Order: sequence, then C-alpha cells, then structure tokens
Amino acid sequence: MICTKFVILIIQSSLIRLTLPNFLANNCLSAVNDWCYNNNLQLNLSKSKYIVFNITSSSSFINTDFSLCVNSYNCNYLNNHCMCLPLDRVYCIKYLEINFDHRLKFNDHIFYVNNLLRKLLYKFRLLKNTLDIKTLRVIYLALAQSVFSYGISIWGCTYSTHINVIFSTVNLLIKIILGKPKLYPTSSIYSKLKVRTIIQVYERASLLYMYKSISTFTLYCYSTRIKNNCNLIVLQV
Repeated sequence: MICTKFVILIIQSSLIRLTLPNFLANNCLSAVNDWCYNNNLQLNLSKSKYIVFNITSSSSFINTDFSLCVNSYNCNYLNNHCMCLPLDRVYCIKYLEINFDHRLKFNDHIFYVNNLLRKLLYKFRLLKNTLDIKTLRVIYLALAQSVFSYGISIWGCTYSTHINVIFSTVNLLIKIILGKPKLYPTSSIYSKLKVRTIIQVYERASLLYMYKSISTFTLYCYSTRIKNNCNLIVLQV
C-alpha cells in the first residue's frame, strides 16, 4: 500500500543541524520511512520533494546545495555507506492546491489564481448577453469568488503588489457583469453587485479561523485588564 500525501515540517534555525546525516532532517525522514515499513506502507520517493523556507534576506539557506535522502530501514548510513537516492529539492511546491514558494511570498500562487480568473472573462462576456445580473452574481460567487477565497487566510497576507494583480482581474470581471466600461470607477461596483472585495474576504476568513481556533491559542501569563477576555465578536464584513 502506498501512502497518500502528507507533510513533514521541520523547524531549525541552523542549516548545518538541519542537513547533516545524523541530525534532525534525515532522522525524521528515516523514522517516518521505518514506520511506513512496519505498517506495510511504502513512500513514493519518486514524487517526494523537499523545500527550504526562509523569509529573511540571508541567502545561506537558499543557495546552499545539500543532499537530503530517506534512509531505508536496512541502510547503513551511520557507517557512511548510504546508497539511498536523494530527494529532489524544489523552490515552489503545490500542496492542497496552494503553491508555497521558498520565500512565502505566494506570488506563484497568485499568478496561478489570476490565470484561472482571467479564463472566466470571456465566459462572462457571453453569459452577459443571456442572463440577468442576479443570476450572473450567483455564477460569480460559484466560479470566481470560490477560486480566490480558497485558502485566502494563508496567502492573503502577502504584499499588496501581488494582491493587486487579482484585484484588477476581479474588478474587470465585475464590470463585465454590470455592463460597465473598463475605466469605470471601482469604488461602487462591489456594492452594486453586493459582493465582498478580496480584502474583505481575507479579513472574514481570518476572523472566522480565529473564532473557531480560540481554544487552541496560548494566552500570555502576565496580568492585564483584558487577559481573560477571550470573546471574539466576528463582525459581518
């Protein structure tokens, strides 16, 4: 039996401790591989990748070339006789339809989402000739907003220059639905169609996540006036 997709997240500030054969990364991967072997499972190493995240300006993590492999249960890697194949290193990886790049800027994912939205422009131009605005709004929520709202609580906090790419495409899409020209002001088109902006969708998703996960948050231990005030009120945005 082959394992389905899963992620191993290893947090380490030192690149040396992360990559040496007897240290953290290889030990974790070997332990997972041994567990799979003992439970009649098998890792698909041809599809297994690894990525090094680093959001600082330091290039030591990004430019360093190192090898990371999954040691088999009978590997003699402690005696420097490892014959296991190394994993492929990537700088952008897709997991659950979200593209994670090594700097966590999500520009690759936004480019992917924007391409999906631009494919809808021609379709809405055709639908505009046969359907009313009320029906087009329902289709917009189903085909367009569902695309850019998926996982937005993860990638929606990226730079505004990246978000503006999707924002411009969504503006054009709504103008097509309302029958407005390209240069029509965008200040009122969302209220006319009665839909949320990308920022409002992101804020709502983030607040809902906080509300559902409040029991898992770690509260600070020092005394303040609002220390025990855990009541989050999610406003309608």
